[in-house]
Parts: sequence; structure tokens; C-alpha cells
Amino acid sequence: MSLANFHGIGELWRETLGDSRICIAVIDGPVDLSHPCFHGAELTQLEKVAVDKEAGPSAPDGTSAATHGTLVASIIFGQPGSPIDGVAPRCRGLLIPVYSERRRRVSQLALSAAICKAVEHGAHLINISGGQLTYSGEADDLLAHAIEAAHKKNVVIVAAAGNDRDPRQNRNECLHVPAALPTVLTAGAMDENGHPLECSCWGPAYQAQGVLALGKDVLGAMPGGGARRWTGTSLAAPVVTGVAALLLSLQLGHRSRIDPHTVRSAILAGAQPCDPTEIDDCTPYMAGRLDGVGAMKILSKEGKMSEHSETTVVPQGERIAVSAAEVSQASAVPPPSSAPAPSVPRVAAQSSDGLPPPPPPGAGYAMPPGPAVSAPGIAPSACACEEAKGLVFFIGLVGYDFGTEARRDTFKQQMPPVLFRQVEGRDEFRYEEGLSDDARQALFSQGFQEFPPNPFDTRQMVAYLRYRPEEARALIWTLNLELTPVYCVEPVGAFASSVYEVLVNMMDGQSRSDGDRAYVERVSVPAVLTGQTVRLFSGQEVTEILVDAPRGMYSWKTTDLIERSRSIIEGAIKKATQWRLQGAPPPPTPEDLIRQILNKLYYEYRNLGVTSPDRAMNFAATNVFSLMEALATALGEGKSLDRIDVVKSPYCRVDSDCWDIMLKFIDPDNTNRAYTVLRYSIDVSDKLPVTLGKVVNYTSST
Repeated sequence: MSLANFHGIGELWRETLGDSRICIAVIDGPVDLSHPCFHGAELTQLEKVAVDKEAGPSAPDGTSAATHGTLVASIIFGQPGSPIDGVAPRCRGLLIPVYSERRRRVSQLALSAAICKAVEHGAHLINISGGQLTYSGEADDLLAHAIEAAHKKNVVIVAAAGNDRDPRQNRNECLHVPAALPTVLTAGAMDENGHPLECSCWGPAYQAQGVLALGKDVLGAMPGGGARRWTGTSLAAPVVTGVAALLLSLQLGHRSRIDPHTVRSAILAGAQPCDPTEIDDCTPYMAGRLDGVGAMKILSKEGKMSEHSETTVVPQGERIAVSAAEVSQASAVPPPSSAPAPSVPRVAAQSSDGLPPPPPPGAGYAMPPGPAVSAPGIAPSACACEEAKGLVFFIGLVGYDFGTEARRDTFKQQMPPVLFRQVEGRDEFRYEEGLSDDARQALFSQGFQEFPPNPFDTRQMVAYLRYRPEEARALIWTLNLELTPVYCVEPVGAFASSVYEVLVNMMDGQSRSDGDRAYVERVSVPAVLTGQTVRLFSGQEVTEILVDAPRGMYSWKTTDLIERSRSIIEGAIKKATQWRLQGAPPPPTPEDLIRQILNKLYYEYRNLGVTSPDRAMNFAATNVFSLMEALATALGEGKSLDRIDVVKSPYCRVDSDCWDIMLKFIDPDNTNRAYTVLRYSIDVSDKLPVTLGKVVNYTSST
């Protein structure tokens, strides 16, 4: 059973096998690039993860990370004449491993970071053969934001629908994220007769954004050189991604410009719909069966070939259709006119059994997962898949990690007992080695008490690092979103010691009570991505960033901003109150006004600070004081902040990257009134962003 016989892929191959200027990112497990099917393929694996070539299925209902990554990648990039015929073998591949044998589940945060990385490296399509089962179809804000940012960059994400549907148990509607999120192209799985697999998830969110693709007995590569046939939506997703890549290649060949969004629309519009006169329930068919020829005709008919339009995630479960197999060459597939005839291996298929039961809590990689607890412009015509360094401007908190038990124990043994006391509610630590008994007794008489060293006590660690500053280099410094590490900070260059000192000071402020004048609520750090990752003590791997100077490293607390801006806000409120109608509700307090802005920036718009719009947004949060007078005028008039938009600035300096921050306010008593808009520009082309011009105030209906 060859993919050439499904979805018009054979017809598309007669036009193109893909174009190396089209970049497809595969976010999955590590890929065995030594497999014969990848010989001649243009593939870049960003993170170097060891591949166990002997790895087989880790459980009857699951796969190893390397197996999953290799088989998904092979369905897209398998070369003609090799054991596996990929759908888009001449396209360029960007492989981003997020799963490993020690990390078989990843957070939505980690998936968000991988999506941002794919976008920054120039991907036009992103394949995600994974997801998290959810009742609502809603994702963490960071994942939703990353997918929306990809959409704005004209990048299409193809995601597997999931394998948790079971009509026999009356489990008909089930959603996975990211597949259920708007703008995603959802891939459901069908059999060779075009009927949806019983396990292929369906839900209302999939109806307008999903297509069915072959997902039963699909041939995929195995680490070490073999091949097997597999079943599941994980296999349907790369089929859809591959067809989308062929259509993009045709766009590029016709007019040298591509539009992934238009291709997505054509795939959905050109799908073969379910016939309700023949099928009792068409809902699992979503928009219909994938039809590459139908999509190609829509693109040609509408002239779109040249048009320019402005929590836990795991790999979807597959079921093995055969036992272990090295495959032999078999009958040839009808070849494209410009390529050698690809050969199709034959494998004797076995019947697959029923759906695997959900794994117990904490079962890791076992699939499918149980219910979730939580819950502009043209894309580049050329793909930059090399490991380019990008900029980061991040807002969050500072943390530290030991990396290994040995490093932790080293700190515990080297840290001397600490002398501690509280003076007027303030903690005071002292490390005094080699003290005489009399000197120690004198300190005890001053209220000090001796405590054993505890490297996990942030206050002790701060005191120890000030006692021995050189020890800061032995720690792994992290930047966190709340309690979750996102980045590993590596201070470098002549000012590395100063950077370490700032990190210690930031952590000191974070460890204090919120009533303390030195308390730190948020920090911001400008940095450069290295493309490398660092493993933490927990086993989590985080992206490494370089900081070469303390310039731009800020720490603050909301109460400080309130105090600094109180007179400005109170003046604006007083002025606005003079014309407020009698009986109108009292104006908000300065605290309410500032927190209204910052809470949106901290929580609703939180992000990884990698893309240009995100760096602009985060810099706006650190530079909110420059907006205070304009903010106070709008808020003092009783307006309420509705949303914050980031748009590409129409005016910018040469060789700059300028974005406009637009804060839009509404009248809560009359939402039909025009918006009051505060707009200003930020240039994010340098590591430390800068503001351009003055804040502009105007009204708008949108």
C-alpha cells in the first residue's frame, strides 16, 4: 500500500517532489539520520540527542522517542529509491527533538519554545504528531500565544487529532491540543477505504479545520535501518504536512512567492466531503478526506499561486501493524516525470487489536494519555534552517539549579554552617569560618544562631554566594515563568562576573517578603540564544542563552512603579473627575490602574521573549513608566484597558526591526464607543530594545 495511491500524491509527484527552499519543521523525538531513507535529504537536527538504534516499542501501546521521531520524519523526507518514499523528499527539514528516552512527556511550555524556535529558523510548516487530551480544547496561554505568533508569521502548524475516540465506549467527542487550537490544520486518520479510524479523535473544534489522511498501516522508518507499518493520527499528520509542502513548492515554482495560509485554506476547501446520503454520521470526517489535486486546482483557479496575504504534550499513540521487520524492495510506484521511480517495501501486515487502555497516572510516555488535569507578511522564499542565533528579551524570575546530585552534594559539603538572626524583621546571615570559641559565643550573644548548610535555601545560597562570589559559576542559573524553568543563563565575556552579581541580587530580592523595600516581583533579561540545551537536576532540558553584560537586566516590583507614578496618576484622575457626571462610579485608585496594565502583561500576554513582537511586548512591560502620563489620562477618564496589540511598524529606520505597541481602552459603560488608543514604537533589532518617538493618543473603531 503506497502513499502514491492516496490523496493525489502520485499526481502531485508528477509536478514536483518538493523544493529545498520550503522548510518543514518536525517537532518530535530524535531522528536516526543514518537511516538509508534519509541519505541525500537536506535535514538539520537542532539539538543533538542520542539515538538508540536498537530501540523498539517501549510498551505495547507506545513507542520509544527515537522510533516515533524517525518514523514521522521518514514519512515526509524519505528519499526516492530508498526503503521509505516520503511525501515531500526534496523539501528541507528542521528537526527539533522535544522527546527523549528520559523525557517522554513534555510540558506545553516546552512545546511553545519548540514552536518559537521553528518559526525563528524560517519554517513554513510545522508538524506536531503529539498532543494532550483535553475536555475544553483550550491550551496554556503560552502555547496558544506561540501558535498565534506562528500564524502571524504565515507559518502553518499541522497537528495530529489524537487517538482517544472510542464509539464502542460512547467516547465520540474528544479533543487534543494543539490540534484543537484555531489556525492549526488538524490531521485525523483514515483507513485505505477512506473511513475514519475508530480511534481518530473528533470534536466540534475540528469540524472546520481538520482533514482525514491515511493513518492505517503507513510504512515508516525504524532506528537502525528497518521499517514497519504503523497506525495512528501521528502518521496522518506528516502525510498532510507533506502534501502542504508539495503545494507550497508548486506555488514557489509558479511565481517565486508562497503563502502557507492560502495553501491551508485550499486543503480544507479541496477536501473530499463526506456524503450524508451514504454515511449516517459525517462528523468524524471533519472537512473531508485530504485531496492534494483538489487543493491544487483551487490554488490554480483562484490565482493563489502568486497571491500575497498580509500542561503535558505527548506523541500521539500508534499501534504496530507488524512485528519487527527489515524490509525488502518491492514493486515500483508510478514515478514523477523528473525523478527516479521510488520503490515501495513490502511488509506483511497483521491485524491490530483494540484501543490500548489509558495509562495510569505518571505512566510517562505510554499512550494515549488520560484526561488533562489543567489545562503578517509573506514567509521567506528561502529557508534558513541553519542554527542561527536569535535574540531573547525575557520577563520572569531568576532561579538556580545544580544539574547533578554530585554538584548538589559538593555545595552542601563546601558551604559552612551559617549564622543567622533576624533584626527588625530583616534576615541577616554570616559565614565565619575559623572563629574562636569566644568570638562565636559573642555572636551568639548578639542573637545569632547556627544552622546546618542547606543549598536549597535561597536565602542561604544568596548569603553564601556573596561570601564566595566565585561559586556562582558552579551553579546553573535559570530564568523561570513562575516555578517553571524556561532558559539557562550563561554569563560570558569580560563582564561575566558583573552578570553573576546581578543574578545574585535579583534572587536576593525575590526571596524577600513583598513588604520589604528590596522585594523583587519581576526581572527582565536581554540575551542571545545559543541553540543548545542544558539538562537540569530534574531531567528537564532548557534552552541556553548568553548574557555578556548587565546592561538591560532590570528588576522591579509593582509597588515601586505605583509610588513613582502616584502623583502623575492622581493628577490625571483629579482632572478627569472635574467633568465626570454626578453619580458616576468613583475613579480607580492608582494601584488599580497600574496593576490593570501590568497583570495583563505578566499573565495574559506572557511569552518566551523570542519573536520580535514578544520582545517588543516584554520591553513595554519593563518600560511602562514612560507611558504613565498617557496611561493615567486614559484610565483617569474612566476607560478600561481592553487589549494590547503588537503590529509591524509602517515606519522604521534602515536595518531595524520596529514594532508598534497599541494599548486599546474602552468605555466599560458603553462598549459601542470608539477605542482610545495609545501607540508607540519599539525597535527590537538590538539585544536591548529601544523606544522610538513619542506616545501617540487617538481614537479608533477597531
